[in-house]
Amino acid sequence: MSHWIKGALLWGGLVVATFVAGCSCSSSSSPPVPTPTSTPIPVFTPYPVLVPGTKLGYIGTYSETITVTSDPSENSVGDYTTKEIQKVYTAPVSAPAPFRVYQVLEYTVVKEPTAGIQPTERIVDSWENSTTTSHSQTLSLAQAFTRQHGIDITAGKVEGNGPYDYIDRNRTTYSSPRTLLHFPLVGGTSAKRPLGSTADDFSKSENSSGDIYALRKTTADFADDGGYTLTGKIAVGTSTTVDAKADGTATVVNTGEHPLKETIGLPVKQASGEYKIPVTKTVKGKTTKYLADDWYPGNALPPHPLAENLQKVIGPISLPSECKVQVPVTGLQEVDNDSGRVDVVAGTITTGKNQLFLAANGIDACLITTTTTLKYDVTTGAATGSIVDEFVQWLVLEKIP
Repeated sequence: MSHWIKGALLWGGLVVATFVAGCSCSSSSSPPVPTPTSTPIPVFTPYPVLVPGTKLGYIGTYSETITVTSDPSENSVGDYTTKEIQKVYTAPVSAPAPFRVYQVLEYTVVKEPTAGIQPTERIVDSWENSTTTSHSQTLSLAQAFTRQHGIDITAGKVEGNGPYDYIDRNRTTYSSPRTLLHFPLVGGTSAKRPLGSTADDFSKSENSSGDIYALRKTTADFADDGGYTLTGKIAVGTSTTVDAKADGTATVVNTGEHPLKETIGLPVKQASGEYKIPVTKTVKGKTTKYLADDWYPGNALPPHPLAENLQKVIGPISLPSECKVQVPVTGLQEVDNDSGRVDVVAGTITTGKNQLFLAANGIDACLITTTTTLKYDVTTGAATGSIVDEFVQWLVLEKIP
């Protein structure tokens, strides 16, 4: 919230001299020259968005819709209500940033899914900065730990002997602190958010007997242009090395129990005018070459960059009907984040829409997100399915010291 020093332009000591024609009188001093006071100086007051001792509460809804192109009977819809508590702490001196934001999100099932992961809890432990100048404040994220717990419904269907407990632990460290918000907000402005980061991820689905359905332990380095490298374990007894270039070419080498080598080239224009993606795959010594249908956006060369995140300040706005905020809020403004990524190795196109509604004090009043992932067979280019996640949460508790 910006404040201005209120001051009047004062003039003092104004003397008016009257001169009479023919007067030979004189004065030993000249009348003082009027001098204005200094121009009012704008003073920026930081928003109370990273104040240790802050506690915020949210409730909301979440849904995930899974579509399987080849077998509609495998489609799934899961619906949930959610409850989240956020707390702000002063971080230890050794931490990567001076503020710690700790979020615990709990899910309650409304409609059980028949595939995928049924989430039960997500914890986000992030380290953030608040950099203030005489006229602005910038919030940025240095590092985040995310832990998600749930039940792997697909594992139970495929293997039996469920339930299979699912856990995912992810640590993402940004190459340089990632800007989250810049105050004061200026409607109509936009900025690309850098994507450079390193992500260490561990996930496992395991039942009470110790049977493991899925296991991953990988490290990925992401570049701002969407290219990435990834190494680590992707299954029990199998490791991988992935080199996905920014131009859309890629190489995958798996070693261990399930050896594989796969190369993905740039789309080649055919005599028909259509583009085909050359893919070479070697499994157990047998090499097969494919010309996959071009599944990239535009059905031509892959986009550049392969990944992007654009933040746009929409400006003053009223809360949409989905946001059932239970705390008095004023001066609402909307900030959107539009994201996209084409992963040529995974065969996915992911787009996201994030609408954040901020109160006059900079606190998140409501959040609406939609993420859509389209899935394709890399060797044929055929669509195999999609996943759509929708999430809305609104403020119900606000305590700021």
